[in-house]
Amino acid sequence: MKYLTKTILMMFLLTVIVGCSATKAQKNTTEEQNKFSSIVEGLTNVKIADLEGFTLPLDGESIPYYSIEGERIQGAEIMSYLTNQAFNLEPYVDSENNVQVLVFRPATEEELQKKQEATKEKEEVHPLKGKEGLPFEVTDINGMDYSLESLKGKIVVVNFWFTACAPCRKEIPELNKLVEKYTDQEVVFLAFAKDDTKNIQTFLEKQVFNYSIIPNANEFVKQYEIQAFPTNLIIDQSSKIVFVTESYSSETVDAIDENVEVLLKQ
Repeated sequence: MKYLTKTILMMFLLTVIVGCSATKAQKNTTEEQNKFSSIVEGLTNVKIADLEGFTLPLDGESIPYYSIEGERIQGAEIMSYLTNQAFNLEPYVDSENNVQVLVFRPATEEELQKKQEATKEKEEVHPLKGKEGLPFEVTDINGMDYSLESLKGKIVVVNFWFTACAPCRKEIPELNKLVEKYTDQEVVFLAFAKDDTKNIQTFLEKQVFNYSIIPNANEFVKQYEIQAFPTNLIIDQSSKIVFVTESYSSETVDAIDENVEVLLKQ
């Protein structure tokens, strides 16, 4: 009887604790909803595509960015959200159709799948894919010389970037892991930078980038008709471009890895 009473008491306490936790969670959710509602009060949710002539500000000050929970998003965090396919950006406009607030909303599973399919389709039809790599003769910041001709027979992984590009910087730690993985294999990693050597060296004092970095590469940016940064491409052992992807994506490094693995087995 004593044991039964103790068990009932424990069950009662557990019920109270769970109930309190649920109440607290519900209260937090309600507070977040109220906070968000107050931010967009009197504004109308529209699509960016419907805003003629609208240029997306990246300073986070002229037009504030918020999460769906009503938290302000600022600085480098803005770019992290913009380059993350898991979020959609939704503008809220006033009665004169002026954007007052930009909100990051989590993408639904269906939306995320469509984004991933669109990215894959874009990679498949990229105009550079399937073409011969354009000839180059370059020297990296450490004095090492490279040319497309001398690299024939090797896999060449190329990254087009510049130091002020936030999405470019974001993917560097993952790109470094690729360099480490293929250190002892016939794979060369080249990073064509728009910056001069001095800017690159200043950047490298704070951020390690293990690619062989080619400075002042604007000529090759134009030659390869690079439209977005970062752009990553792979040139196979016969000097043909077999993979291209533009802009930042959390799936880029895995895609590069998979393609390199396939080429090494050929």
